[in-house]
Amino acid sequence: MTDILLQTKLYIPPVRTSLVPRPRLIEKLNAGLSGKLTVLSAPAGFGKTTLMGEWLAQLKRPFGWLSLDEGDNDPHRFFTYINAALMTVSDDIDRIQPASDLPIKAMTTLLVNNLTQLSHPGVLVLDDYHLIEIEAIHEAITFFCDHLPATLHLVLITRSDPPLPLARMRVRGELNEIRESDLRFMLEETAVFLNQIMGLHLTPQNIADLEVRTEGWIASLQLAALSLKDAPDATQLINAFNGTHRFIIDYLVEEVLVQRPSGTREFLLKTSMLHRLSAPLCDELLASTQSQETLEQLDAANFFLIPLDSQRRWYRYHHLFADVLRQHALQAYPTELPTLYQRAAHWFEANEFLNDAIEMALAGKDFEMAANLIQRAAETVIWDQGEWLLLDRWLTTLPESHLKTQPRLMLYRAWGSFVRGQFAAFKVQLTEAAEHLFASPQPNALAMGEMAAIRASAARFQGNPTQVIAQADIALSQLPQAESNWRVMTLLNIGAAHFLRDNQAAAEVALTQVWQLAQAENQAMWGSVSGSFLAQLQMRNGRYHEAAHLYRQARALTIPQPKSVFNMGMIYVGLGELWLAWNDLDKAEALLRQGLDIGTAVQNILLIMSGSLALARLRQIQDRPDEAKALILQAQRIAPIPIASWTWVHVPTAAHLARVWIKQGDLNEARRLLETAVADATNQPDFWLESLQIAQVRLLCAEENWTEADSLLMALWETAPQHNQVQNQIEIRILQAVTQQKLQHPDQARTHLEAALVLAWPSGNIRLFLDEGAAIQDILVKLKFEEASLQAYAQKISDAFPKQQKKASESANQQLIEPLTARELELLALVATGVSNRDIAAQLFISYGTVRRHLNNIYGKLAVNGRSQAILKAQDLNLV
Repeated sequence: MTDILLQTKLYIPPVRTSLVPRPRLIEKLNAGLSGKLTVLSAPAGFGKTTLMGEWLAQLKRPFGWLSLDEGDNDPHRFFTYINAALMTVSDDIDRIQPASDLPIKAMTTLLVNNLTQLSHPGVLVLDDYHLIEIEAIHEAITFFCDHLPATLHLVLITRSDPPLPLARMRVRGELNEIRESDLRFMLEETAVFLNQIMGLHLTPQNIADLEVRTEGWIASLQLAALSLKDAPDATQLINAFNGTHRFIIDYLVEEVLVQRPSGTREFLLKTSMLHRLSAPLCDELLASTQSQETLEQLDAANFFLIPLDSQRRWYRYHHLFADVLRQHALQAYPTELPTLYQRAAHWFEANEFLNDAIEMALAGKDFEMAANLIQRAAETVIWDQGEWLLLDRWLTTLPESHLKTQPRLMLYRAWGSFVRGQFAAFKVQLTEAAEHLFASPQPNALAMGEMAAIRASAARFQGNPTQVIAQADIALSQLPQAESNWRVMTLLNIGAAHFLRDNQAAAEVALTQVWQLAQAENQAMWGSVSGSFLAQLQMRNGRYHEAAHLYRQARALTIPQPKSVFNMGMIYVGLGELWLAWNDLDKAEALLRQGLDIGTAVQNILLIMSGSLALARLRQIQDRPDEAKALILQAQRIAPIPIASWTWVHVPTAAHLARVWIKQGDLNEARRLLETAVADATNQPDFWLESLQIAQVRLLCAEENWTEADSLLMALWETAPQHNQVQNQIEIRILQAVTQQKLQHPDQARTHLEAALVLAWPSGNIRLFLDEGAAIQDILVKLKFEEASLQAYAQKISDAFPKQQKKASESANQQLIEPLTARELELLALVATGVSNRDIAAQLFISYGTVRRHLNNIYGKLAVNGRSQAILKAQDLNLV
């Protein structure tokens, strides 16, 4: 269903061979390519779409086309189709299917970032832009225009000027405008159209009179030509034209309909209520077998019928023509229209076009059928299409009396409010749904399970893990095994609740179930979240390599179908933190930046905080304290979320913030943060307090209060093994080594550092040791281990302490005439390991075409002709 609809919206109406050439307008369109935006603005029937088709047919640039409709006022749907249209411009463009709850600015940012991959100039055309009424979409298109790369030109075809900053763009020379006065046929063009294209034999005076009366309006000229074909007196008919454009169209349609055979007239009127039509559908409406022949005849006669695919299976009427036909249909068949809508709805339903069936049932006011169809389509709309606004529009159109006959629809209405952040409406609607469910003598078990699953999600958002688990247990007992999406969402909530309560074993069981289900069913949305949570558990336990493997698996699962973009951000930040721990600062920076960019785009506060703090730590390591401070302040502005139940977010964030402030030397700010966080953490699990207490130790060390710091560390070590957070245990041991060294107890210092190395060796963490500087370096050089691998690990840390000089590879790279970029070096390293181009594209989240473009750039810079030569040259230069 979705693919057919998508293709018809992306299909440009074909250019007819019988066309009036318009070189003056083609030239103007070509000249406009130097700017960002072209606007074709004129009322219906002035040949905007036809002109655009003629231009694109001779344009030596790839282009994408999107025909908009009223349903595209849903931002999620709008940007999904925009991305699909862009993918037809170039295979460099990656597929993005943004989550339904993604902020519109984030969607736009993702699209703009995606456009940076365009290697050749292209054009994107949005037809019928006047149908877009949502102000947020207009604002997004303004942002889109402001940030368009030079490789893309945007064209808007509209009946009225779009609410964009056209004046500003006009002053800057970024705007090309073609308006009604430009599009009107001149006298010469009118003559070509009437006599050569339409096959009439009008006198010059007839043509001049008709041009004056229609004012070059192409639609009225076309209707006039259809009328004149059978008119006994052309002059008399032409003299009858007068009044406004609307009057002329009404008059001419009446003339055209009167002259059509009764069968054709009936066909036109009774199919006018369809937004798209095919022969089988029309046969169903008219109880006929002649629809295909009729459609072909209308198409051949240039009768305002526009093909929607190259096979000419689907058509639509010209919008203006359809509007007038519908008015005539209301007058001619007032009692038959509901039956026609019903027949159309049944045909669409039988052919699995449920969305169309629902639209027809609602238009025909068959609300019982509509309610049943919405119930059937809801799961697909929620989980596969993510079009909450579409579902909300259906449910809003449905009368309350019919809505209440389907309690599950009431639940979906409440859940949609929750997803969109309308929490007050969510509470009221969920209460109403519950009342109707419990009022039934035999409550629907599936609906009860869905309601419990929704309540569990709400409780998780509110930071109430006890309520999450209670509602999740109810949900799992009620939901059938076949309801995989609801069950997976519930298991994920259970895992998250146990994760927040530090019940690691239970969290791992629930999250592993989700992870396995997601992998088996190729469910990216659930896989990315559960994989990230499981990876965080592994990191907490010091199993970094297992965590990295999970993150990579989650990333591979998510790349082909990134519905929830913010989940990709979780993966990037997690991988960035791992590479930071392994002291590969370049890789860490690239990954953290990607994660933080996504977090900022989608306004995910957890991502922004975690990404900012990790990047701030990196900036501190790189001796860029001002940038580190700016990132801390960015995270701190977000940290005091005005929701008391989000303390589980505040506490660990405060611990991280305090540590970075200590590195900055602002001990007063660190102390204030820790005091506030400790007060907030009164009812939180002990493992949250552990991170705060370690930060307090660091504050005491910065104040050189070694004795008190050592006492607090001893108390921490007594309880640390209970929490099974190996990462914290390593840090405690390292800090004990530092305090004992400062307290002049070198033997104890060595013992603690040895214990830290034994704990850290499986993870390969280097940064925890490097961050303590000379104090640890002095102890480390005196340690010797019998086990070779452990000794090598200690040596690796020791070697990393001196200030890093420029690597030979960096020096060699700079000696190239044009140095390789960081991205090209990353790609070259993968090439050297034998990874294929398609696997490189998957690992780096870029398109196959982008990989090829990077490789060509690399070959040019290295002066080689292929992969093998590139690898040899890179090895000679120590680049790999």
